[in-house]
Amino acid sequence: DVAITGRRGAARNPERVIVKVAVVMTCCNEEAYIAQGVRSVTAQTCSESVEEIVVVDDGSQDNSRQVLAELAREDSRIRVLHAHGVGLPAARNLAIRASSAPLVAFLDGDDLWRSDKLELQLTAFANPHVSLVYSDYIDFTKSDLSDALLVNVRRFSSETPHTLAEYFVHDGPIVPSTTIIARSIFEDVGLFDEQMRVGEDTEMFLRIAERAQFQHVPGGLAFKRRHARQITRSLERLLPMNIALTERFVRRNPGLREFAGQRLSRRY
Repeated sequence: DVAITGRRGAARNPERVIVKVAVVMTCCNEEAYIAQGVRSVTAQTCSESVEEIVVVDDGSQDNSRQVLAELAREDSRIRVLHAHGVGLPAARNLAIRASSAPLVAFLDGDDLWRSDKLELQLTAFANPHVSLVYSDYIDFTKSDLSDALLVNVRRFSSETPHTLAEYFVHDGPIVPSTTIIARSIFEDVGLFDEQMRVGEDTEMFLRIAERAQFQHVPGGLAFKRRHARQITRSLERLLPMNIALTERFVRRNPGLREFAGQRLSRRY
């Protein structure tokens, strides 16, 4: 395995409050990647903050089930749930409902984290107005990371005056595997839209932006694996989704109408 290490923090304060996190992971035919992803969680520099790791195996036909069973034997915090092709949004929702920690971090089954991701991000929740924390990411296709490329994303913060309008027009990208979300915001805005098959993360983040602030933490704290098949589906699936999302949020927030053309024009 490739070691994914980051900078070690300053000397730790033994009296600090440990914030607990539920890590939500999804897996569908990812036997080649899922162990590296899970171990990037258990190897976090503030591993004591990880209360539970809930992995939903959504009908894998490869050896993912066996790999996950072995991982669960290694660490009692790992819990594996089994679904039958319910799709990514529903799988995430299943894991959210099955967990209880006050913060929820997401990691797709073929992605992985830098070892100091949680340590660097958790402090952002000291601001009570922040409900979503995210970071830059590293794009890669080769398992040895020889083609890794840092992708710097737009930086929203608690100082951003109009988070919803800014995110509506300039939506990031915020990659789910970089995010931690306060559980309390799900009680306000609901869970992921299970009818969506693409763009469900953007739709969720727009709903959060209606109620709360985002906080960007700089650095490539997650590694996003890019597959060739993802490129071929992009235009044919993303364009209709983006039009539908634009219309949906203009209906919800009429003040966004003046920005709709700008949002659509910059997408392609």
